[in-house]
Amino acid sequence: MDSGRDPVRVLCDAMIRHEAFPNQSVLVPTTVNWGGHPITIGVAQEVPRTYRGRTREDTARDLEDLSRVVNLAKTGKLTCYSSQEIEFETWGLRRMHSLDPESNPFRDVTFHRCKMRYSRSIVIGGSFTRDWFREEKASFLATITDPRFRDLDKATGGHHSSDCYHLWTAELSDLHVFLTKERAFRNAFQNQLRLSSKIRIMTPHELGCFVDASNA
Repeated sequence: MDSGRDPVRVLCDAMIRHEAFPNQSVLVPTTVNWGGHPITIGVAQEVPRTYRGRTREDTARDLEDLSRVVNLAKTGKLTCYSSQEIEFETWGLRRMHSLDPESNPFRDVTFHRCKMRYSRSIVIGGSFTRDWFREEKASFLATITDPRFRDLDKATGGHHSSDCYHLWTAELSDLHVFLTKERAFRNAFQNQLRLSSKIRIMTPHELGCFVDASNA
Protein backbone atom coordinates (compact mmCIF):
# COMPACT_ATOMS: atom_id res chain seq x y z
CA MET A 1 0.00 0.00 0.00
CA ASP A 2 1.46 3.32 -1.04
CA SER A 3 -0.35 5.48 1.50
CA GLY A 4 1.82 8.47 0.57
CA ARG A 5 -0.14 8.88 -2.65
CA ASP A 6 -3.21 6.66 -2.53
CA PRO A 7 -6.05 7.19 -0.05
CA VAL A 8 -6.22 4.69 2.79
CA ARG A 9 -9.36 2.60 2.31
CA VAL A 10 -11.17 2.40 5.64
CA LEU A 11 -14.19 0.42 6.79
CA CYS A 12 -15.81 2.47 9.57
CA ASP A 13 -17.84 0.60 12.15
CA ALA A 14 -21.22 1.90 13.27
CA MET A 15 -19.90 3.86 16.25
CA ILE A 16 -17.58 6.05 14.17
CA ARG A 17 -20.28 8.20 12.61
CA HIS A 18 -22.64 7.79 15.56
CA GLU A 19 -20.18 9.15 18.13
CA ALA A 20 -18.69 11.90 15.96
CA PHE A 21 -21.54 14.32 16.76
CA PRO A 22 -20.01 16.93 19.12
CA ASN A 23 -23.30 17.79 20.85
CA GLN A 24 -26.09 15.77 22.40
CA SER A 25 -29.76 16.52 23.00
CA VAL A 26 -30.88 16.64 26.63
CA LEU A 27 -34.13 17.63 28.32
CA VAL A 28 -33.61 20.71 30.48
CA PRO A 29 -36.31 21.49 33.10
CA THR A 30 -37.83 24.80 32.03
CA THR A 31 -40.63 26.74 33.71
CA VAL A 32 -43.22 28.23 31.35
CA ASN A 33 -46.54 29.98 31.81
CA TRP A 34 -49.53 27.86 30.78
CA GLY A 35 -53.01 29.26 31.23
CA GLY A 36 -51.78 31.70 33.81
CA HIS A 37 -50.01 28.99 35.82
CA PRO A 38 -46.28 28.21 35.90
CA ILE A 39 -45.44 24.66 34.93
CA THR A 40 -42.10 22.93 34.48
CA ILE A 41 -41.49 20.87 31.37
CA GLY A 42 -38.47 19.27 29.75
CA VAL A 43 -37.21 21.29 26.78
CA ALA A 44 -34.69 19.72 24.40
CA GLN A 45 -31.40 21.58 24.21
CA GLU A 46 -28.04 20.85 22.60
CA VAL A 47 -25.12 20.60 25.03
CA PRO A 48 -21.50 19.46 24.61
CA ARG A 49 -21.45 15.70 24.41
CA THR A 50 -20.28 13.37 27.16
CA TYR A 51 -20.11 9.67 26.34
CA ARG A 52 -21.80 7.33 28.79
CA GLY A 53 -19.31 6.21 31.44
CA ARG A 54 -16.68 8.73 30.29
CA THR A 55 -15.61 12.13 31.52
CA ARG A 56 -16.10 15.33 29.52
CA GLU A 57 -12.32 15.49 29.03
CA ASP A 58 -12.10 11.91 27.71
CA THR A 59 -15.03 12.59 25.38
CA ALA A 60 -13.40 15.76 24.06
CA ARG A 61 -10.22 13.85 23.18
CA ASP A 62 -12.22 11.16 21.38
CA LEU A 63 -14.21 13.79 19.49
CA GLU A 64 -10.98 15.46 18.42
CA ASP A 65 -9.71 12.14 17.03
CA LEU A 66 -12.98 11.60 15.15
CA SER A 67 -12.84 15.15 13.78
CA ARG A 68 -9.37 14.34 12.52
CA VAL A 69 -10.75 11.31 10.65
CA VAL A 70 -13.38 13.56 9.05
CA ASN A 71 -10.72 16.03 7.90
CA LEU A 72 -8.52 13.27 6.49
CA ALA A 73 -11.51 11.99 4.49
CA LYS A 74 -12.38 15.48 3.24
CA THR A 75 -8.81 16.09 2.09
CA GLY A 76 -8.70 12.81 0.17
CA LYS A 77 -6.27 10.97 2.43
CA LEU A 78 -8.96 8.46 3.41
CA THR A 79 -11.70 6.74 1.45
CA CYS A 80 -14.51 5.71 3.79
CA TYR A 81 -16.53 2.52 3.40
CA SER A 82 -19.60 1.08 5.08
CA SER A 83 -21.57 -2.13 4.62
CA GLN A 84 -25.10 -3.39 4.81
CA GLU A 85 -24.49 -4.89 8.25
CA ILE A 86 -22.89 -1.74 9.64
CA GLU A 87 -25.83 0.31 8.42
CA PHE A 88 -28.21 -2.14 10.10
CA GLU A 89 -26.24 -1.74 13.32
CA THR A 90 -26.72 2.04 13.28
CA TRP A 91 -30.48 1.52 13.35
CA GLY A 92 -30.21 -0.18 16.73
CA LEU A 93 -28.01 2.44 18.41
CA ARG A 94 -29.33 4.82 21.04
CA ARG A 95 -29.53 8.25 19.38
CA MET A 96 -28.30 11.05 21.62
CA HIS A 97 -27.71 13.65 18.91
CA SER A 98 -29.74 15.98 16.73
CA LEU A 99 -31.15 14.82 13.40
CA ASP A 100 -30.25 18.16 11.84
CA PRO A 101 -27.99 17.24 8.87
CA GLU A 102 -25.79 20.25 9.62
CA SER A 103 -24.84 18.73 12.98
CA ASN A 104 -23.36 15.62 11.34
CA PRO A 105 -19.56 16.01 10.96
CA PHE A 106 -19.53 13.34 8.24
CA ARG A 107 -22.27 15.03 6.18
CA ASP A 108 -19.91 15.89 3.29
CA VAL A 109 -18.02 12.59 3.34
CA THR A 110 -18.98 9.88 0.82
CA PHE A 111 -19.27 6.36 2.21
CA HIS A 112 -18.86 3.60 -0.37
CA ARG A 113 -20.80 0.37 0.14
CA CYS A 114 -18.77 -2.84 0.38
CA LYS A 115 -19.97 -5.72 -1.75
CA MET A 116 -20.67 -8.75 0.39
CA ARG A 117 -20.95 -12.46 -0.21
CA TYR A 118 -23.94 -12.64 2.11
CA SER A 119 -26.87 -10.25 2.53
CA ARG A 120 -30.13 -10.17 4.42
CA SER A 121 -33.26 -8.07 4.82
CA ILE A 122 -34.76 -6.54 7.94
CA VAL A 123 -38.47 -5.88 8.25
CA ILE A 124 -39.36 -3.56 11.12
CA GLY A 125 -42.84 -3.77 12.59
CA GLY A 126 -44.58 -1.53 15.06
CA SER A 127 -41.97 -1.85 17.81
CA PHE A 128 -38.43 -3.08 18.17
CA THR A 129 -35.58 -2.86 20.67
CA ARG A 130 -31.78 -2.85 20.57
CA ASP A 131 -31.93 -6.43 21.88
CA TRP A 132 -34.01 -7.34 18.84
CA PHE A 133 -31.31 -5.98 16.51
CA ARG A 134 -28.63 -7.93 18.36
CA GLU A 135 -30.64 -11.14 18.27
CA GLU A 136 -31.33 -10.77 14.55
CA LYS A 137 -27.63 -10.15 13.90
CA ALA A 138 -26.58 -13.17 15.98
CA SER A 139 -29.01 -15.41 14.13
CA PHE A 140 -27.69 -14.21 10.78
CA LEU A 141 -24.04 -14.70 11.71
CA ALA A 142 -24.76 -18.21 12.99
CA THR A 143 -25.88 -19.24 9.48
CA ILE A 144 -22.59 -18.26 7.79
CA THR A 145 -20.49 -21.31 6.95
CA ASP A 146 -17.59 -19.61 5.17
CA PRO A 147 -14.34 -21.13 6.56
CA ARG A 148 -12.51 -17.79 6.86
CA PHE A 149 -15.28 -16.16 8.89
CA ARG A 150 -15.66 -19.22 11.10
CA ASP A 151 -11.89 -19.30 11.70
CA LEU A 152 -11.83 -15.60 12.63
CA ASP A 153 -14.72 -16.11 15.04
CA LYS A 154 -13.13 -19.15 16.65
CA ALA A 155 -9.69 -17.55 16.95
CA THR A 156 -11.13 -14.58 18.87
CA GLY A 157 -13.07 -16.76 21.28
CA GLY A 158 -16.51 -16.53 19.71
CA HIS A 159 -17.24 -13.30 21.59
CA HIS A 160 -16.63 -10.86 18.73
CA SER A 161 -18.64 -12.36 15.88
CA SER A 162 -19.93 -9.02 14.62
CA ASP A 163 -16.47 -7.46 14.47
CA CYS A 164 -15.11 -10.62 12.84
CA TYR A 165 -17.74 -10.15 10.17
CA HIS A 166 -16.60 -6.55 9.62
CA LEU A 167 -12.94 -7.59 9.45
CA TRP A 168 -13.87 -10.28 6.95
CA THR A 169 -15.84 -7.67 4.98
CA ALA A 170 -12.74 -5.46 4.82
CA GLU A 171 -10.65 -8.41 3.62
CA LEU A 172 -13.09 -9.33 0.87
CA SER A 173 -13.32 -5.68 -0.24
CA ASP A 174 -9.53 -5.24 -0.41
CA LEU A 175 -9.48 -2.43 2.13
CA HIS A 176 -6.61 -1.36 4.36
CA VAL A 177 -8.13 -0.58 7.77
CA PHE A 178 -11.06 -1.59 9.94
CA LEU A 179 -11.73 1.50 12.07
CA THR A 180 -13.36 0.96 15.45
CA LYS A 181 -13.47 2.58 18.86
CA GLU A 182 -13.71 -0.81 20.56
CA ARG A 183 -10.30 -2.02 21.67
CA ALA A 184 -11.55 -5.40 22.95
CA PHE A 185 -11.79 -6.96 19.49
CA ARG A 186 -8.45 -5.54 18.35
CA ASN A 187 -6.82 -6.92 21.51
CA ALA A 188 -8.49 -10.31 21.11
CA PHE A 189 -7.28 -10.58 17.53
CA GLN A 190 -3.74 -9.46 18.31
CA ASN A 191 -3.45 -11.79 21.30
CA GLN A 192 -4.22 -14.93 19.29
CA LEU A 193 -1.50 -16.58 17.21
CA ARG A 194 -3.53 -18.75 14.84
CA LEU A 195 -4.48 -16.20 12.21
CA SER A 196 -3.20 -13.02 10.63
CA SER A 197 -4.93 -10.46 8.43
CA LYS A 198 -3.86 -7.94 5.84
CA ILE A 199 -6.31 -5.52 7.48
CA ARG A 200 -5.11 -3.20 10.23
CA ILE A 201 -7.54 -2.83 13.13
CA MET A 202 -7.24 0.75 14.39
CA THR A 203 -8.85 3.32 16.63
CA PRO A 204 -9.43 6.86 15.28
CA HIS A 205 -6.35 8.16 17.12
CA GLU A 206 -4.16 5.38 15.71
CA LEU A 207 -5.50 5.93 12.20
CA GLY A 208 -4.71 9.63 12.31
CA CYS A 209 -1.13 8.95 13.41
CA PHE A 210 -0.76 6.22 10.76
CA VAL A 211 -1.93 8.43 7.90
CA ASP A 212 0.26 11.31 9.04
CA ALA A 213 3.31 9.03 9.22
CA SER A 214 2.52 7.51 5.82
CA ASN A 215 2.36 10.95 4.23
CA ALA A 216 5.42 12.37 5.98
